Amino acid sequence: MKSPLVLIATVISVLIVSGCGGERTGSVGILDRDVVASAFADSGEPLAVRLDMQESDPGSVVDVIFVPANEDVPNAPFEITLFEDIDSAVEHVELLKAVANSSLEIVSRKNAILTLSDEVTGERRSRILSVFNTL
Repeated sequence: MKSPLVLIATVISVLIVSGCGGERTGSVGILDRDVVASAFADSGEPLAVRLDMQESDPGSVVDVIFVPANEDVPNAPFEITLFEDIDSAVEHVELLKAVANSSLEIVSRKNAILTLSDEVTGERRSRILSVFNTL
């Protein structure tokens, strides 16, 4: 059985390839990759780019997918997907929640989605959620 994050990544991949996403409504109030990466680095959770969609598919609604930099594992304990706009993130979070199982927590904020495995517990989980929710 595939891990929950692999299933979520598969759903995101299908959405990216299919071009699924709402009409873009501009960049007011959206997060950019530098802000997200800096906030997590400042909290002791540096991020690494798992997939840079601006580089591989510039027309995609996904900008970048981040994972923890300090963990070289195929199934990251959390990932942050940053979208080009808020509407696309909202649409995708609804789709992700529909296919997610109980071992994942999916949280959205502006144009970002945090997918957090239940493997992340205690103080680390609280820190990750706090940083994400204050972006």
